[in-house]
Amino acid sequence: MKIKAPQLNKTILILILVLISCSKEKEETLSSEPEEKLTSEELVFLQNIAKVDKDMNQFWEGFNSVRKTPIFILTQPDNGILLNPPAIEISNSRLIPNELGMGLENFKAYRNDQILDHALVELNSPDESSLFSFVFNPSHKIMYYNLTYDLTGSFYNEYKNRNGYFHPSVFFHELFHCYHFENHEAFEGDYRNQNLFEYPINENTLPLLILLYDAMIDAYHAQDTDQKQKILSYYVSIQDKLLKLDTTDEKFIRHHGFYQEKSEGIARYIEVYFTLYSLNNNTLEDPTHGYKEFAETITESIQVYQVYGWRIFYHNGAGVIHLLKELGYPNLERDIFIPENTPFDLAKSLLNLTDSELKNALENAKTEYNWDSLVERSNYLLSLKD
Repeated sequence: MKIKAPQLNKTILILILVLISCSKEKEETLSSEPEEKLTSEELVFLQNIAKVDKDMNQFWEGFNSVRKTPIFILTQPDNGILLNPPAIEISNSRLIPNELGMGLENFKAYRNDQILDHALVELNSPDESSLFSFVFNPSHKIMYYNLTYDLTGSFYNEYKNRNGYFHPSVFFHELFHCYHFENHEAFEGDYRNQNLFEYPINENTLPLLILLYDAMIDAYHAQDTDQKQKILSYYVSIQDKLLKLDTTDEKFIRHHGFYQEKSEGIARYIEVYFTLYSLNNNTLEDPTHGYKEFAETITESIQVYQVYGWRIFYHNGAGVIHLLKELGYPNLERDIFIPENTPFDLAKSLLNLTDSELKNALENAKTEYNWDSLVERSNYLLSLKD
């Protein structure tokens, strides 16, 4: 049967209307979906961590947490990106189209509103925001990092951001803590005992701590093997003397100090050297990241503990790790994770100094760094009140 012309026109018109209707419905369906796109700040940050991650194994074998650990990065006051979503959260996560490049082709970034809500709780309090948090949930663990953290007003933060790389460097510092939390027996257990105000700072120990503080700044600038061995011998001889002077029942010189050098020192080493190599982020002009100048202006006794009972361990530990690597300590990444080992133990084992050599190294350090002036400085610091 033939269709008459009017009927044909009517049929075509109906088909056109149906197609238009379907097209509009499809447009409405698509437009109702939020467009997932990285901001320029998110893209730059992810590209920076990709550059660092690419060279990771050259500096610390086995540390690949950026590709494994669930990480939520708060990038705006009301938004953020999720890497490596835990399996339980995959269905709640929205994949952001991959535009990362720079070695991140295999990385996938997501939005996740539920984890965003958790991040806002973890990273914000009525008093102040936090830079970092690592949470063990019943079903998974996750690292929260705050890219919106206010860096102003702190000499320490501003120094670390002087090349604009505060966040990539500190991100890897904190990510290493996640890594060591997962290997917690190597950093905690019966070997570590943190107690800042019980750490022995007195007329016998403080001159040595100041000497150690100054000598380990030079660890980063030693140019040849002889200089590196000399600075490491200073470190071992000073710490060996401090151990002998420790009269605390808990042996805080070791269990507080040496283990702080282990946990914070390795994280500082990674922060500094990973980004120096990959991003040309040079913060080595002052390895204390501003605390050397702060130490010279101390006016209260609490600040003495903050510097010589806490901050000293960051650049000390990183400096020792640097020297151990430069001097070819074998299997460093393996041996430092043995629970009873600290940077001091590995350095002492590498140099294997006799008692006479330890004594000579300590005397040489005192001569090089003007021991009398350090004792005078120590007496002044011990006289301070809060």
